[in-house]
Amino acid sequence: MISHMDNLKSIWPDQLTENSFYKLKKMEITSCNNLLNVFPCHVLDKLQSLESLNLWNCMALKVVYEIDGINTGQEGSSQGGLNIPLRTMSLGNLPKLTHLWNKDPQGNIQFRNLFTVKAAKCQSLKHVFPLSVAKDLVHLQFLEISDCGVEEIIVNDQVGVEAALGFVFPKLVSIKFLNLAELRYFCTGNHNLRFPLLNKLYTVECPAMETFSQGILRASILERYI
Repeated sequence: MISHMDNLKSIWPDQLTENSFYKLKKMEITSCNNLLNVFPCHVLDKLQSLESLNLWNCMALKVVYEIDGINTGQEGSSQGGLNIPLRTMSLGNLPKLTHLWNKDPQGNIQFRNLFTVKAAKCQSLKHVFPLSVAKDLVHLQFLEISDCGVEEIIVNDQVGVEAALGFVFPKLVSIKFLNLAELRYFCTGNHNLRFPLLNKLYTVECPAMETFSQGILRASILERYI
């Protein structure tokens, strides 16, 4: 746990030895008001045991994952992409956070193990998942976004990718969007969405959302509050 270190601007040294932090499973950062990012690209291949990330009350934080220049040829990569083992991500009161990922990793980094994603009071956050990350969320079960500036959940920043795509979230059971004044869509574009196990969908105080998505939506929802 890293807490109440207002002089801290960076967590990691510029260079790490091969086995640095390889046993680290849980990371919690709170009230570090000069910290700008959490994971620069040179540490991602070292954190092959990290499963839980909690970030709270960091007033200057702008980016969680910086992925520019990532080397995907490291141990732990799969099919040319570095597999990140993270399972839970919980974010709260990060008023300057603009990106969870500073750009779309386009398959070079995969977050297939994500199980729970929660974000609250992140007023500068405009979207949650880049396109390639969203396509790989095969284990995601819980998604909750509240009191944020989010305009859409999945954003397409890939130049030239305009065709309709299919997104399948095979294990997602609960979606909660609460007090999101700017939220308009789950994703723009004529994309097909499938939620075969979804049983809870809450969209509360989301006045800008006129439709969930522009494409075909398939889900068996047992409990819905819109």
